Amino acid sequence: NPLFFEDVGVRALALEYNAMPDLQSYAEVGKQPPVEELHRMASFVLKTLEDVHKRGWIHGDLQPKDLLIPPSSSQSRHQSGEAIAAGLICGWTHALRCNQADAPFQEPPLLSRLPVLLEESDAMRMREKGSGEGSSASRDRAFRTRLASMAGPSSFSAPEQYVSLYSGQVAETPCTDVYRVAAITLQIFSARPFCDEQASSAVDMLRRLSHCALLRRARGKVSAEGDKSGNSELEEEVAEFTSALSQLLQGAVDVRALKCQELEVWLQSCLQRDPAARPETAAAALEALDAAWSEVEARVLADHKASTATSAKEKAARRAAEKAAMAAATSESTRHRVVLEMSPELRQMQVL
Repeated sequence: NPLFFEDVGVRALALEYNAMPDLQSYAEVGKQPPVEELHRMASFVLKTLEDVHKRGWIHGDLQPKDLLIPPSSSQSRHQSGEAIAAGLICGWTHALRCNQADAPFQEPPLLSRLPVLLEESDAMRMREKGSGEGSSASRDRAFRTRLASMAGPSSFSAPEQYVSLYSGQVAETPCTDVYRVAAITLQIFSARPFCDEQASSAVDMLRRLSHCALLRRARGKVSAEGDKSGNSELEEEVAEFTSALSQLLQGAVDVRALKCQELEVWLQSCLQRDPAARPETAAAALEALDAAWSEVEARVLADHKASTATSAKEKAARRAAEKAAMAAATSESTRHRVVLEMSPELRQMQVL
């Protein structure tokens, strides 16, 4: 049972240690698990995240090392081809509050949200600057708190997470977790690292500009309204960030390595660069996954029936061919039958 305690204003939650391997160690083996297990693993993760989202939280930093596998599905069972299923989700250091968790919502396009987030960021910096030097310690503490709540960029980062890093405002939504689940699923079941080479230049630009923005906020450099040079440099930087983000949003993640059309369609929907085009919540993604898996099962059943019917036809044809061959052989032996007749001399002879 978990143990909750508070000491010197610090709240802590102690859980029983469970030495379960994570999906990262499984992926490092390089073996591709059967695609049938994708539904089981992704369903478990999405169901867990659905409960988390309903409680008003977003994981925000989901990675393969955060998905633990139960002992019954350890490495020896993986090598024998048996089922896998994640048994525990950890890594909640960068979990975020989600204000839209109580009701479904429709996200506007990410590019249209960017100016609003930047305006909120500028307003916050101006308020912090105008609060006076005496509160510098509180401003530093507030910045460190916001920085600690942000997940660092990784290959599984959704595009809106670069917006969060750059603006300092929360741009993540429940569909951010959906993106990361789909990215992890694609990496595990395609047996190759999740990286988008086509968008590498745009991602590198977003990372560099986000790092510059983090340093600027850490140093408290806020351009005054009369500082035209500072404002122009910032405007150029925002234009570069917007251009790189637009380039990233125009592309699409390649999911063809999975070799399963129905699940590729599901992955493609969850890996849409713009969060407005993804399933809104983990519950919606799970519903779409179940529908896709039903199509997979229907196709497999139809293929099995067709294969069985073809096999029956082949057997019937083979039996008919065998019967025809036997009949032909019988007819041939009858046609060439030798009939021996007694000669007249033999009829006149008597046996003594």
